[in-house]
This record gives sequence, structure tokens and C-alpha cells, in this order.
Amino acid sequence: MTDVPRPFVAYLRVYEPLSAFDAQSSKRLRNVIEAGSLTRSAVADHEREMWFRSQLSVPPRLFPGESASGGPTARTAYDVLVLNPKDVPGANGDLGPLVC
Repeated sequence: MTDVPRPFVAYLRVYEPLSAFDAQSSKRLRNVIEAGSLTRSAVADHEREMWFRSQLSVPPRLFPGESASGGPTARTAYDVLVLNPKDVPGANGDLGPLVC
């Protein structure tokens, strides 16, 4: 059996204000944000499931949410993490939601 990478324990995430995205992406992100949020445990379950799927695929993928071609899967476009800038020390609260 080949070595399989271990599940990711942490990710480097970059959060940007909606204004950093083009109009089409910003609209799509706003729609995803307005659709509602998941609990922290549901997010953890989702990320674990993505990792398992990536490792059970043939060939195994290095990153969760990665397609066989190396690009993102179609569902990845809807995996949006959101922070309220008021919850981020030193962030400008007027930026609106910060998305990853």
C-alpha cells in the first residue's frame, strides 16, 4: 500500500473583503453568505469528509476539494468561510464580511 498523506490539521487561510473580488465573484460570494451558515462542528465534519474523499479517489489528491486535473471541484466554489471584521483585532469594521 502506498503512503497516504495524513489529514490536514490546519490550513493557511486568507480572508479578503468582498470589494477585493470582481463583480461576478462578489455577487456569487454574497449569495453564498446570505444562504446561511454552518455550525463549527458541521464545518469540521465537512472538511474531514472532503479530505477522506480526496484520499479515497484514484489517484489520491493532495488537497481536499481538488479535482483530478488539479483544479478545484465544482462544489469548492460554495465552500466559503466568513469572518466579521469586528471579530478580528486590528481590522477595519467598515470592510463588510471577510471571506475565504
